[in-house]
Amino acid sequence: MNPFFRVETIVSDFLIIGGGIMGMLSSYALAKKGFSIRLVESQRCGQQASWAGGGIVSPLSPWDYADSITNLTKLSQQLYPSLIEQLMSETGIDSQLYQTGLISLFGDVDERSSVNEVPARVQAWAAQHSVDLKLISSDIIETLQPGLNHRATGGIWMPQVCNVRNPRLLKALKQAISQQPLICVEENTSITEFLIEGQRVSGAASQTQRFHAEKTLITSGAWSQQLLSNVGSETPIWPIRGQMLLYKPAAPLLQRIVLSGNRYLIPRRDGHILVGSTLENVGFDNSTTEQAYTELRGYAESILPALADFPVVQQWAGLRPASPAGIPKIGAIAGYDNFYINAGHFRNGLVLAPSSVQLVVEQMLGETPSLDCGPYQL
Repeated sequence: MNPFFRVETIVSDFLIIGGGIMGMLSSYALAKKGFSIRLVESQRCGQQASWAGGGIVSPLSPWDYADSITNLTKLSQQLYPSLIEQLMSETGIDSQLYQTGLISLFGDVDERSSVNEVPARVQAWAAQHSVDLKLISSDIIETLQPGLNHRATGGIWMPQVCNVRNPRLLKALKQAISQQPLICVEENTSITEFLIEGQRVSGAASQTQRFHAEKTLITSGAWSQQLLSNVGSETPIWPIRGQMLLYKPAAPLLQRIVLSGNRYLIPRRDGHILVGSTLENVGFDNSTTEQAYTELRGYAESILPALADFPVVQQWAGLRPASPAGIPKIGAIAGYDNFYINAGHFRNGLVLAPSSVQLVVEQMLGETPSLDCGPYQL
């Protein structure tokens, strides 16, 4: 603690460290239940991975994930419409939940499988989880999304898939929590240590403030492991950079989310088209590169050739919180009675936010969890 600064002591029911979608939505949910919250963010709320993603409300190739991810996804998809509507009514900001459906071009679903193996595996997954999914021919692909240039003999069509305008969602959440008298937000504030009393974490401290709380929740995304190393907790979460491009065609060109391999095109209501994304293990470097620009632009214009007539209007990068098999850590941190985490969602933070927040809030309040918590424990 720096002796030249006066240290202010602040007390609340919950201390939440990390102001991305998990932290802001957790604060919002807890305040609705009447608890006081101090939300601490090292930079500005909603400006990291939550802002940088594409906002597809489904994992890419969801049949490739564990059932624990599918269960979280289904719950989130049920919760999203009412969340968007509630935020709209409170803030006037439309997060633009947009049901476009998703086309996965056949042959790129799983390069390790033969063409004949993929449909059976995907159809079995859809039947097991009651997912609306259809195998479609190349003619149907052209009908659903004219103008694609692909060699696929067919594809997979998921008509219920939506995307959300994630920067607008984050803006709405930030405004909603600013309107809540029970939530106080501390931006540009870095936690330097946790306050430990036996098996309890009584809070945390920055250089100038001590935040005391009954319970503490870590929602710091890719930075969660750095924080938890201060209390000797080894949490397998690390940063993976993802870069994106944005086009603004003069006329609407894309009506569906189109997935090919690990990359995709996403239409927005206003005609913008997002292109993503890279997967780069470069530590905490969130700069953009010319190589990624060239690769993503080449991919986009090979799939939708009409994009070649329009400039790229923006390029950006974010740091995803990667974890083994992409399964997030949601729940209590071993060794402590009142210390929790909700992080490690990798590419699916926006997808899984409503369900993950509901699950961790239920655990912190001692309520019956909506899902089996076992797969998400540290």
